[in-house]
Amino acid sequence: MYAAGGFNINPTTHKPYMIPDLQLFNQTTQRWQRLTTIPNLELSHALSFNDNNLHVSETIELPDQLPVTNILRSFDLEKLIWTNPNNDLNEQNSTQTNPVKSPLTLSPNSKRSAEIKTNQNIQVVNLI
Repeated sequence: MYAAGGFNINPTTHKPYMIPDLQLFNQTTQRWQRLTTIPNLELSHALSFNDNNLHVSETIELPDQLPVTNILRSFDLEKLIWTNPNNDLNEQNSTQTNPVKSPLTLSPNSKRSAEIKTNQNIQVVNLI
């Protein structure tokens, strides 16, 4: 199970602040483990999961046109690296702590589905 992004409230100023972490729940230790920090995450960004990747996207709305969604960057959950679809450059995750082998190591032809829930403004993706 993964938890991606979210926000919290500063107890002093009562203002929200971003939590740009991607975390994995380790069933062996029964603890959350930070995999990476989501670069430049903003409140207007959307997070989605598809094909072993966490995608960070933005939607651009123009008058009299259909909205356009652009994927800004993706995190490969098997290789544990960020990729940027705009310039096709792969970057090793420099903020990664406690590297883990992804539990999603399945054959390329395997079928998966994901159940997405929101709990206290944190998107949780459960792989089924």
